[in-house]
Amino acid sequence: MKAAARHGLKLRQNYNREAPYLGLQIGRYAHAKQYKRMRKALRTLRSRVGRVMRDVERQVAQVADPERAALVELIGRTKRILLQKLKDKNKLYALHAPEVECLAKGKARKP
Repeated sequence: MKAAARHGLKLRQNYNREAPYLGLQIGRYAHAKQYKRMRKALRTLRSRVGRVMRDVERQVAQVADPERAALVELIGRTKRILLQKLKDKNKLYALHAPEVECLAKGKARKP
């Protein structure tokens, strides 16, 4: 959403209030071991991100050439995050820092 605003794109909806709230709820539900609620909130957040991404994708042709490459790269990373599965190798953990890797896995019962 911030990248779209930086490039002057007009979005249909931006979910500026809903997305951060859903992110907080996901963390709270996971901490409370309410995984079914967490997955529902995560699905909702993914659908919102997908809507914004598709809206930006439709308008990417309006952006000037030098900035278009950065926007296309961001869209590619967003697609990769939305399409990755639990068992996939080479997951993308951070949209802003693609070089971040998973260091260790823990158990839910043993933080």
